[in-house]
Amino acid sequence: MGKISVQALDQFKEHDDKVVLVSMDREGLDLLRAHLARMPQDSPAISRFVHAELTHVFAIGGDVARLDVAPKRVTWRLPAPRLKELKQRLHGLGASEKPAHDFMEISGDAETLVLSVDEGY
Repeated sequence: MGKISVQALDQFKEHDDKVVLVSMDREGLDLLRAHLARMPQDSPAISRFVHAELTHVFAIGGDVARLDVAPKRVTWRLPAPRLKELKQRLHGLGASEKPAHDFMEISGDAETLVLSVDEGY
């Protein structure tokens, strides 16, 4: 089934500011990438992806990238260019055979999105 967890954290490693941590194993990464590959590339678009009782809502459009994290729901608000950036970053993580992470700037309560694969968070 794969693992995808999303947490809003007040602090993460060297980041003193709030971050959103998306932690995945390889199978979870593949599931997320497959869903994003099926999404329309143009905005506005909305799609849902349910995994392990957590609903991911992808709202493509607007001009601000942000993640709104609730106990059973994550809303990914991404302008179309930032969706493309997210896909590229996830592709890069998938290309690595070792545990890896990447950072992406977002807006809102958290200013950094941390994408982590096989790092055990």
